Amino acid sequence: MKMKFKIYQLKDTRGTDYGFMGWDFAKDHGFKISDYDEVYAGERNPSGILENIFEEFNINRPDDFKGHSLSVSDVVAIETDNWHYYYCDRFGWEDITEVVNAKPKKKYRVWARCIDYVYIDIEAESEEDAREAADELDGGCFHEDGTGDWEWGSVAELDDDAEVDYTYDEIVNPE
Repeated sequence: MKMKFKIYQLKDTRGTDYGFMGWDFAKDHGFKISDYDEVYAGERNPSGILENIFEEFNINRPDDFKGHSLSVSDVVAIETDNWHYYYCDRFGWEDITEVVNAKPKKKYRVWARCIDYVYIDIEAESEEDAREAADELDGGCFHEDGTGDWEWGSVAELDDDAEVDYTYDEIVNPE
């Protein structure tokens, strides 16, 4: 019985901070599987599959493989009962299946109108959580301080007629 596998390589190593870097660095610098392209798919015997794939795609690369030699920051996915993802680390492989399959938190943009419209991006798991975070801002808003910088101030300090009006819009995650 053979196992299906896929190799993923960064679309553009210049567009990320973690190209050819170890897992700890990649994790801390915004790793996203959406930064990768699938560059190969195939089947292999399950015994030592990661080590065999690494060796093959460095020494005897198949003619139809168009990627670079397998290296640090590349990802290999192996199908067992589900797809499991492995990050090629500086020494060995890191199982990143949970990271790849994790649902990202949604971002909500909170618009606050005082004198001018300004906005704050809040990461939250739900609109209710975004509202709660924005409600903590109630009674104040950002305003330009006259020097081009923005500062937080109470509505009363800004203008007796100013109102704070919050609206919430979900920012759709591109992944």
